[in-house]
Amino acid sequence: MKKFIILIFLICVVLDAQDKSKIFGVITFKSSQFEYIKFSTTEGIYIDDTLYDLKGSIAAIVKFKSSTSIAAKPLNNLQIGDTIFAFINLPVQLENIEKIDTTSNFGIDSVGILTTDNKLKSTKNYNLRMSIQSYGDLNNYNSTNRLRYSLNSSVENIFTNNLNFNSYFIVTTNRGSNTLNSRDVKNFLKIYELSFDYTFRENHNLIFGRSINPNIISLGSIDGIQYSYKFNQNRAGLFLGSRPDYFSYWFNINLFQGGLFFSRVDSFGTRTIDNSIAFIEQTNHLKSDRRFIYFQHRNDLLPNTYFFFSTEFDFFLVNKGMISKKFNLTSINALLTIRPIRQINFNISYDSRKNIYYLESFKNSIDTLFENVLRHGLRLSAFIRPFNLFFVNFHFGTRETSRDQKASNNYGSTIGFNYLPIIYSSISFGFNRIQTPFVTGTNYSSYFSKNIFNDLMVNLNFRLYEFRQNITQRLFTDRFLELGLYANIFRNLSLSLTIEQKLNNEKSKFLMFDITNRF
Repeated sequence: MKKFIILIFLICVVLDAQDKSKIFGVITFKSSQFEYIKFSTTEGIYIDDTLYDLKGSIAAIVKFKSSTSIAAKPLNNLQIGDTIFAFINLPVQLENIEKIDTTSNFGIDSVGILTTDNKLKSTKNYNLRMSIQSYGDLNNYNSTNRLRYSLNSSVENIFTNNLNFNSYFIVTTNRGSNTLNSRDVKNFLKIYELSFDYTFRENHNLIFGRSINPNIISLGSIDGIQYSYKFNQNRAGLFLGSRPDYFSYWFNINLFQGGLFFSRVDSFGTRTIDNSIAFIEQTNHLKSDRRFIYFQHRNDLLPNTYFFFSTEFDFFLVNKGMISKKFNLTSINALLTIRPIRQINFNISYDSRKNIYYLESFKNSIDTLFENVLRHGLRLSAFIRPFNLFFVNFHFGTRETSRDQKASNNYGSTIGFNYLPIIYSSISFGFNRIQTPFVTGTNYSSYFSKNIFNDLMVNLNFRLYEFRQNITQRLFTDRFLELGLYANIFRNLSLSLTIEQKLNNEKSKFLMFDITNRF
């Protein structure tokens, strides 16, 4: 395994000996998790690439992309209207790229993926990203080490014009469980996208394989065939296939589904309204167990606002052998962003979606608990930056279901200083509290980051968790100290190294490293 990793590393270094150029973008929207950046083209930018601010500091990490827009995880606190840039390979032709239009609109789906119908051509017709990640306890690294290999690729005009191929899959191995030796491939291979996309006669489009339909984004991945026809401002289509397995996210032909959808985009100057409606039937072993109507809406009609909304209405449902034909509202996801002035940003969201799939991560269980509580229900947040060097963030969330004894609440705040003079570093302090029917917890955190060079960032993070079981009143306390290093090597090759020590348990010390290369 060590020889394999070294070989991959050397291959990446050799393939990375190429010139780089900069491409600039503008932040046009911020959510609680991502910054959305508008570029003239995102050719040459890949998932997990690094974005920089005009000072040369690392600003964000790319998480989702379309042909002209990017959703990135912020590492400092830039605001809407700020300019950032990325390094790209020179073979991408940029001579005919027009000036960035910061008023242009782009789609933002319910899980942060951006969509667009515009496609820019370049001499390079493929994108490829490979990464190797390792995570394990240093006290017993051989038994606890998890290795994850990921490949994200896209190829345009693969065999003929207008035939594109997209794939994204992850192979995970765990020495303790010998997953790679398992005969069941779904235990170690996760496929998140594997599709061919073919456009013919300009307005007709076919997709084969596993892919997400941007017109019905909350439905998630669809395995099978999707067809759509675009006419004027409208798009109509259908799909036949299956949905991923609930437990393994593997292909499951027993979960057959099919549906029809219709969408329309209306423009009012620089403002747009995008509406979609779909009629969907889902089965289990070819027996109907759910029929529902899906509706999706997004607009930016009001100045300095953005609104997204999706919902599902069941009109046929089989639950524990009982058939219901009542018209029931079963899912809502809404987001409203208001930015009255450049220094202030408000977000209001409501999320009651079910069966949400998450990509694999190396986060500890405490962080996951906080994130799950924060996702559901009503959430309010405000970001205020009265000065360039100072910012403060407030948030409040609440959720309550029919199974809960009482509502679960969470609230907190973060204050920070960005790129302080003299030390040229960023510092922030955070507080977060959750109150559930079973557990009450508090999280305190502090974060320090400094760019030593343009391509090298060091960060130090301290987190304190206090949890109390409401029934037994037993108190649990955990303290974590995290030291991280992030570096760009040969521009296309990046390396990150993180060491996390659980301070109240000397035997708990975790190491994570990541090697990523883009071609």
